Amino acid sequence: QPTEPGSGGGSNSGGRGGGVLKIIANNFTHNGVISMRGVSGTYAGGAGGSIWIITTGTVSGSGTIRTNGGNSVWTGNQNGAGGGGRVSFAYNSSVSGNSSVNLVFQAFGGIMSGNDIQAERGGAGTVYIEKTNEHVANQGNLIIANNNQSLLATRLTPIPHLSTFADLTIKDQAIAQAETVTMDNLNVLNVGRLQHD
Repeated sequence: QPTEPGSGGGSNSGGRGGGVLKIIANNFTHNGVISMRGVSGTYAGGAGGSIWIITTGTVSGSGTIRTNGGNSVWTGNQNGAGGGGRVSFAYNSSVSGNSSVNLVFQAFGGIMSGNDIQAERGGAGTVYIEKTNEHVANQGNLIIANNNQSLLATRLTPIPHLSTFADLTIKDQAIAQAETVTMDNLNVLNVGRLQHD
């Protein structure tokens, strides 16, 4: 249940954080872009915001739903990019036509222009997908992906303690941090990392 806006970049020239959007719909057709992304900043990018979508009918289209963090566009020292936000999408996969959903979900951390090792790349946000006809409430699929960002100085994505998911996927050079998590299937792919330290 993502309900928090993204924080702004921590300087006078930092980007604004992403906003908050909640959609409750019967039928959902999307072929464009729904975005609550952080704004890029000279020194620091804003964090991505929150998008929470609940549908009960048909889902169609191939649009993008994103809460990416803002980039840092300065090439000097100690700059940092914004972390990814939160996306939650709930739908009924038993509805005719919903067996395969082609929407694109993104909650990537921002990138940075500088090469300083003290600068921090934005950590991945989270994408939560719940099939309301299959999953226990609040125990759907969690995806943490970071668009193949470099692992160098990338912020961690914390997973709440004692969480339960059907599938947990960490991929594309995202770094997730967890202590105790229960899931049916764990997928760590394409240089993703799960750690507790």
